[in-house]
Amino acid sequence: YGQQIIDDLEDYVYEISGWELAPDNYQGVRISTGGNDWFLLRMSLHDPVEVETKYNKLKDILSEIERPLLAFSGVVDSTFIAGVAAEMELDFKAITINSPFIPEEEIQEAIRLAKSLDKIDI
Repeated sequence: YGQQIIDDLEDYVYEISGWELAPDNYQGVRISTGGNDWFLLRMSLHDPVEVETKYNKLKDILSEIERPLLAFSGVVDSTFIAGVAAEMELDFKAITINSPFIPEEEIQEAIRLAKSLDKIDI
């Protein structure tokens, strides 16, 4: 379905005055719309089946660890892993290192975020 939309757009370009199909674009279809203006349409880079496979692999890995210890920064990666572990109802501990290199407000935000996720031992 997605490839059909891209193919249709490639045909549609020639119906619009001033639009041109950019040559040799390997990321999808890039359309120049005049001057320095352009847009790009491409298929998703993330196959939903691949994402689901990786998600299940993460759950498999977490389930093999007796009591996971998670270095928790409160940023996207560790928050996602903490959320998955909490969803799986794993008995795990999230730790944040208090260091002079990490601003106190970031540490407090990590603690607040960890507490907002169910079943996290801080």
